[in-house]
Amino acid sequence: NEDLRLYQPSPAFRMHSGHGFPSPFAGQNPPGGAIVYFSVKKAPKEAKLEILDAQGKLVREYSTARAVPQTQPRDPDDPKPRKELEIKPGLNRFAWNLSYRDAAPRVPSYYLWDYEEGAHGPTALPGNYQVRLTVDGKTATAPLELKPDPRLHASLAGLKKQFDLLIQIQDQLNRVYATVNGIADVRSQLAGLKQRIAGTPAESLTASIDALDEKLKAAEAPLINRQVSASEDSLSYPLGLDGQWAYLAAMVNDHADAAPTDASIKQFEKLKSETDERLLSWSVLNKQDLPAFDKAAQKDGVGAVFVATGRK
Repeated sequence: NEDLRLYQPSPAFRMHSGHGFPSPFAGQNPPGGAIVYFSVKKAPKEAKLEILDAQGKLVREYSTARAVPQTQPRDPDDPKPRKELEIKPGLNRFAWNLSYRDAAPRVPSYYLWDYEEGAHGPTALPGNYQVRLTVDGKTATAPLELKPDPRLHASLAGLKKQFDLLIQIQDQLNRVYATVNGIADVRSQLAGLKQRIAGTPAESLTASIDALDEKLKAAEAPLINRQVSASEDSLSYPLGLDGQWAYLAAMVNDHADAAPTDASIKQFEKLKSETDERLLSWSVLNKQDLPAFDKAAQKDGVGAVFVATGRK
């Protein structure tokens, strides 16, 4: 009769799931990761399940208000995207896949396809965690222990180096996507402005808009390759910086419990230097070209272009 009961999870083991297609004649294996059981008296209006580390920092959050992110466009026959957290009255089971939150902010209507795995969060390190479940304003918490794979002899120091490098790669991927989203936002404003001034005295700004838009396209071009629009397109087109970062993350992780190789670290430094250089062009546009354009537009009585910063 309790409105909410969260049961203490059994210890979970840090294991990597296998590959391959299951046989239609085989039984269903239990889900991988950390298994969380809880019961509710009735279906909630809103709920979220959070995984916290030993210091109380958020590792991963799942919500009934969000759909599972799509890794590729939906086909007409695809089922409706399910929610991150689905809760029914009675006993519920949820499986945390042991990963940290994915790279964000992602670029709308753009997909990494073959390199999608590299944008996912790294696997959590062995240690103590906490599950916090909030259902319609009521909260319950329970400890969760994550143990290393007992079959392996990987050192915790090696796992920490792997984890730290994957977090740094994700930070760089976030920088790339935040810049791409910023550029797309400004280009959208410029396109709308170009339409609005058509046939008005301010139409003389059209040439300046086109010139600025070309600079913005040039700044975005090395960051992502929008020609990669379907699976295996990366065999025909070169990867943007985001694809290279995602590929490096996949190689560092590689479903293995081991410290990153020297080659991986060297590649990180190489990509970091290139990313800094490429993002500098956006910084210059943001600090010089856009203010200059705004100033010229204001002389013609046209409102300024706004660059959104700090958007979550």
